[in-house]
Amino acid sequence: MDRDQALREFRASSGLADALDYLEENPLPHTLLITPEENARSAEGVAGLVTYIEGMESVERVQIDLGWLQRLNAMTDLLARAVWALAILLAVAVVLVIGNTVRLSIESRRDEILVAKLVGGTDGFVRRPFLYTGAWFGFGGGVVAWILLQLSLWWLSGPVERLARLYHSDFSLDGLSIDGAFALIIVAMLLGWLGAWVAVKRHLDDIEPGEIAGGG
Repeated sequence: MDRDQALREFRASSGLADALDYLEENPLPHTLLITPEENARSAEGVAGLVTYIEGMESVERVQIDLGWLQRLNAMTDLLARAVWALAILLAVAVVLVIGNTVRLSIESRRDEILVAKLVGGTDGFVRRPFLYTGAWFGFGGGVVAWILLQLSLWWLSGPVERLARLYHSDFSLDGLSIDGAFALIIVAMLLGWLGAWVAVKRHLDDIEPGEIAGGG
């Protein structure tokens, strides 16, 4: 940033325009703002960058708040782990809920399953509709999750952008891309299929045609 531009910005934002008129010369130096690359924003990477810049002949002073950066990185790492833990818990919940739903469906269609096995239906033939049902439940859950995510980002984007402007940052929340949305739905379908498979494996194998003979 040019020193004259820096003075103009300081004059406009500080409220000291009258006092600055008494200065004989501009006391502000030329300033170069550097934004590290994504893979160099750790405390060690920034410290190495500071050492490199300080070695330049035309640089008089390098200013960086490493303590603030370390706190920010620690908070970001904590939030990332919390998000992963929440995602894992939600994935387990999806598997359990869909598995329980498919289990209830199996119990309600017990007689139909017994008849299908009695006339020669294989386990794969009997299992297939329940796996499809679990995948469809997962698809619906994925679509709902994407809609809720978009609504949450829309609701949070205003406060986040206002907070970013206080730190002179252009940070903003971006929603999932098309590839990300497809990945979310596919993962949800796989979780639904997994939940259905667990329920089918656990309960369908216990249903055998011998139950009809025993009941008769």
